Amino acid sequence: MDKKYLNLTFVDEGQKQATLRVNTPKDGLDGNTAKAGAQAIVASGIFRAKGKFVAAQKAELVTVTSDTLFTVNE
Repeated sequence: MDKKYLNLTFVDEGQKQATLRVNTPKDGLDGNTAKAGAQAIVASGIFRAKGKFVAAQKAELVTVTSDTLFTVNE
């Protein structure tokens, strides 16, 4: 089973990194859309780490593949 996540990394006022993870990113998400969304988060000022986010640093679409080997109810 494949699961996808969008990790958005930001820099705060103290130059520390912080990452937000979106558990169900939209199918077909591209770099321009991710960048625009990350910039909107910075502009809103609603998220903070040690300080207010001042810049979007990167966006990564992560795919995790897992295979169930057994379950207790089998």
